[in-house]
Amino acid sequence: MDLLSQQIAALSSKIDSLYVIVEQLNQKLSLAINEGKIKPSIVVAEIMPDCDETADWVGGTAQAFASPVHTSLEHKDILSDDEPHNFRSYSGERYMTNEVQIQRLTAQLTAAYNQIAALEERLLAHHSR
Repeated sequence: MDLLSQQIAALSSKIDSLYVIVEQLNQKLSLAINEGKIKPSIVVAEIMPDCDETADWVGGTAQAFASPVHTSLEHKDILSDDEPHNFRSYSGERYMTNEVQIQRLTAQLTAAYNQIAALEERLLAHHSR
């Protein structure tokens, strides 16, 4: 296996792990919303405090959280397996090669892991009080 293949395999494994975490979080949020413990608007406001488009993201209803994550959503950071050379322009951005996208996603994944670790530390510190 060459270096690029190893990096892709490692990234794929990390993404799979994150997918499991996100799916578990989605299930917990859905359950809490369905039980009336929290409101979708509060969840979105806490997750994305600086986003002006939270109503569009949520769809204005609890359905966005009550149902599983929509896998057909398109986003500039999602590489399509079905259409590897289907380049789309999002917000006027330049097109990126797969290698550049992989580097960018790897950096974002690393940042996400660091944020998760920081949140875990805060949670543990809060519980130990």
